[in-house]
Amino acid sequence: MLCVGSSLAVYPVAGLPQLTIERGGKVAIVTKGPTAYDDDAELKLEGEVDQELVALIAELEG
Repeated sequence: MLCVGSSLAVYPVAGLPQLTIERGGKVAIVTKGPTAYDDDAELKLEGEVDQELVALIAELEG
């Protein structure tokens, strides 16, 4: 699950990362500031969302 630009604090969306993890999925978070799932995420990027996503795509393509 890719979470972009969200604090993951408002339900029902805030519960989706937990459901993903419970079912064996992985979570990546791209947002400024902490979330309740930072320690459980496979990846946490805290820069500007647009810049982080461009860098992430370049890394995946590269």
